[in-house]
Parts: sequence; structure tokens; C-alpha cells
Amino acid sequence: MSRVWGVAFALVVLGASVAGAQQVMEFKPVSPESISSISVGPGVVRMKTKDGRVVVVKGSTPAPAPGHPDVPEPPEPPEPPTPPEPPTMVGDHSHDMVRFGGSIHVRPDEVVTGNVVVMGGDITIEGQVQGDVVCLGGPITLERTARVEGDVVSIGGEVHRRQGAQIGGQVVTAPRVPGGVFSLPFLGVMGFVGKAVQAATTLFMMLIFMAIAWALATWLPERTLEAVRATRERTAQAFGIGLAMWMLIIPSVIALALVMVILCITIIGIPLALVAALGYGLGVIGLLLWGYVVGCAAVGGKVAEKLGRPAKTLVQAALWGVGAIGVLVALGKLVSGLGMLGLVGGALCFITSIMAVGALTVGAGAILITQVGSGGPARWWSQWRSGRGPAPAAAMSGPLGAPAGAPGGSVPGAPESAPPGGSLEA
Repeated sequence: MSRVWGVAFALVVLGASVAGAQQVMEFKPVSPESISSISVGPGVVRMKTKDGRVVVVKGSTPAPAPGHPDVPEPPEPPEPPTPPEPPTMVGDHSHDMVRFGGSIHVRPDEVVTGNVVVMGGDITIEGQVQGDVVCLGGPITLERTARVEGDVVSIGGEVHRRQGAQIGGQVVTAPRVPGGVFSLPFLGVMGFVGKAVQAATTLFMMLIFMAIAWALATWLPERTLEAVRATRERTAQAFGIGLAMWMLIIPSVIALALVMVILCITIIGIPLALVAALGYGLGVIGLLLWGYVVGCAAVGGKVAEKLGRPAKTLVQAALWGVGAIGVLVALGKLVSGLGMLGLVGGALCFITSIMAVGALTVGAGAILITQVGSGGPARWWSQWRSGRGPAPAAAMSGPLGAPAGAPGGSVPGAPESAPPGGSLEA
């Protein structure tokens, strides 16, 4: 009978292992008389009957519940990490920081135990400055982490203070003065000396242009005087042609470069390319210089009349014009170095420069009208073939040199010997 109960119990346990752990089995009560002992292990059931037999049933068993001796206790949670301590600010600069023509940047982890001074640069503070912060000619920027125990001074710049920046002293600013002059006298003197040098250079260039004007008015009096008359009689046309000349300079240079490339393909064409480039350069420079002299002569005649000393010759008119423009430009550069008058000097330089460019444009256009559009090259060629140069200066009279007699002859009603350069009197 005990054997029958043991077999029945083994079959029940085996059926439970085959059905799986998800199915819950109900066991009928078993008589304790048939089984002497039962041991349950991981996936194994051992039964021992009273007659000494051992029945082993393998299968899956549910995990032991928490608290069972076979279940290890969960480990204790680790302690939270200790946050790192904030970095302490160490004084990296135990002296003043001074820089000329540069910038200074104090980083958040830096401490300057002295002053921070910059001339001709800018200052950015993110750390701590135990002294003053001074900047000449540049801005000062105080970030949110900045801390300045002294004063913040900006001369010729601005102070940009972010929210959170701390300043123990006062904030002093002085705006930039036109002409580059701050509140320091020696800086103003240095600026004025530089402008004076520029003015002297302008006067020197004026003397060179006056020599060129004298040469052109003396050697080419008829043609120069004819162009001067065209600037007054056909000003709009001359100005338009002068503008076209400026616009055609770049395309003409490109065309010249292409021609030189084609010519340089052969050995014979290389000298021709060099001659073409040299001729083009000399032609453009000559046209610009001659046009400037013509434009200045037209301006100089008006200036001389306004001053009550009318120019009697073409040379005088050209010198008056070149001198007036040069003196005004030099005066403007000199005045621009006088602090508050710098704006006036700059405006004078700008206006005079526009006047000089306009005179050059109109003069070059007048030359192109009178020497190219009116058969000028044919006259130059005929005079070269005949070996006869331009008419002498004594052959010109009338308003602005209107021709009044044959070349080389005398002028009716005029003295036999006229002043060189052509007479501008009626």
C-alpha cells in the first residue's frame, strides 16, 4: 500500500513539473505513513519512502520568496557622492597689469592684486581685481562674475557692465574727442604733429603739380588753352566724357592684357607687347596730369577773379588753381588735428578732394573733346610732318586766350611782346 502511495505522489509531482511553473497545482493530502522524508532543492524534489527507496523528480520550481534562507539579502545602497568643493580663487597676478597697444583679459579664476591699465586697447574682466581698472582709448567690459574693488575709468571709450558685476569704487568715463585727442595733452600734441606732417607732404606734392602745370602751360599753350575754354563752354559734355573715361579704364586694362597675351605667343610680339603696355601707361598718366592742369586752370581763373587779382596768363591761372586746391587740402589736414576742430578739418579735406577729382574729370573730358573729337590727332600729325611746333605764347589773346592772330605773328591792339604762357586779358 505504501508503494502505491509513493508512485502516485511521484506522478503528481512529475505532472506539475511538465505543466510548467505558471500553472498552480492542487495536491491531495498524502498519508505521512508512506513517505519518510522529502527534500526540495533548486529544480529537484527528493522523496524517500519508508522502505528505503529514493525518488528524484527534476523540474522548475518557483523562486524562493524574499526572506528565505537561500535568498541573499539585497546590498545596501551606496552613499551619494560628495560634491566637489568650488575652486578657490588664487591670486595669479600679485602686481599691476599694464599693456600698451594691446588687450587684457582677466579670467574667472584669476585675481589681480594690483591695478589693470591698458592704453590703446580694451579690457575684459571676469575675475577679481583688487585695484583700479583704467583704459585709455578703448572699452571696458565687466562680465557677471567680475569683481572690482577699486574704480573703473575709461577715457575715450565706454564701460559695459553686465548684471551681477560688482564695483567697489566709482565708474568714470570720458567720451572720445574728434581728432583722436583725449584729455591728455601729450596725446593731442602727438596727433597734431602727425597731421602737420601730412599737411607738409600735401604742400610738397602741390609744388610738384605746380611745376607740371607750368611745363604744360608753357609747352602746350594753344591746346591747353583750348581745353580750358571747353571746360567753361561745354562743362556738362566734358564732365560726361570724363566719367566715361573713368568707367572705361578697367575694361581697357583687361583688353590690353588680352592683347599682350596674344602678342607674347611669338618672340617677335614680346617687344610689341611691352611697347603697348608702356604706351598705354604713359598715355593714361599724361591724360590725367594734363586734365588736372586744365581743370585747375579753369578753377584758378575763377579764384583769381574772386580775389580781385585776375590771372593775365594761362600759367598764372593754372598755378592759381593748383595752389588753391593744395593749400585747402593741407589746411584741412592741419585743422583735423586740433581736437574739437577735427570735424571741420575733415569736412574741408573731403570737399576739396571732391573738387580736385571733379576738376580732373572735367579737364580730361575737355582734352578728349578738343584733341580727339575735333581732329586733334590730325593737327598733331601735320605739325610733326611740317616740323613746326605749337604756336608761341605771344600769339594768344582775348578772354581765356581766344586766338587773335596767326601763329608766330603779332596780335592787333596788343603789345609786341606778350607775357609767356598766353594772355588771358581782353
